[in-house]
Amino acid sequence: MTAIRTKIYDHNVVEEFNYTLVPFQGHYAISSRVIYKIDINNVLLLLTFDLGRDGQPPYRMLKKKIDMCIFLEGSYKYMPIANTVLKKLKKIKNFPKSCPLKASQPLILESFVVSWQQLPVYLPNMSFTVTAVFSTNGKKFSEIIVNGVTSQN
Repeated sequence: MTAIRTKIYDHNVVEEFNYTLVPFQGHYAISSRVIYKIDINNVLLLLTFDLGRDGQPPYRMLKKKIDMCIFLEGSYKYMPIANTVLKKLKKIKNFPKSCPLKASQPLILESFVVSWQQLPVYLPNMSFTVTAVFSTNGKKFSEIIVNGVTSQN
């Protein structure tokens, strides 16, 4: 990972939405602190994954809507990368295991990383952009964009 950006669309829903990249074991990991102002009973995630290489236009590898409440309670069939991430998230003490996402309850990630060794290697030496847009009741409330580069190692 080389960069991370966030945006709050609805300040009536989101109180704090801080994501940063931190050095971790020779790479970068994600640390975050998120606090919602209201209980969120349904969350839809629009997840996109784009790959690019040396000046070529990016190629959209994935565009998927994910019901986060179903995702948190179990697994998503046919999405091995999402299930790998979910297994790691479930090990985090304060990470929600179901909806609703509670108001005023900080959600904290410290040095969260999913290494390429844990994921299927599809295309080495490519730049990538992962965008996650969160919404509830049809209205966007926040967004995360992560950029990085894959490697053969």
